[in-house]
Amino acid sequence: MRGHGLYGGLRLLTGHAYEQLDGQTQGQIESVSLYITGRTPVGPLTVGFATTRTSVHSLWFSLGRPVWQNTMMDSGLFR
Repeated sequence: MRGHGLYGGLRLLTGHAYEQLDGQTQGQIESVSLYITGRTPVGPLTVGFATTRTSVHSLWFSLGRPVWQNTMMDSGLFR
């Protein structure tokens, strides 16, 4: 990662779940997530942590590019 950019972000979300499968009503749901992303030899890597007002936490990561940014289907083997 030497010589490449490393980026961080903050995302705030709010929403309301009207019909949940378990029949419980949560009301308004707010969450905040922090993430760091950067380029690696195998593609962009993003690692993040999110939490909600009801103390539900999640750790997530993604590896790779969006489909619209040159996929393996663009190479000569698949043409």
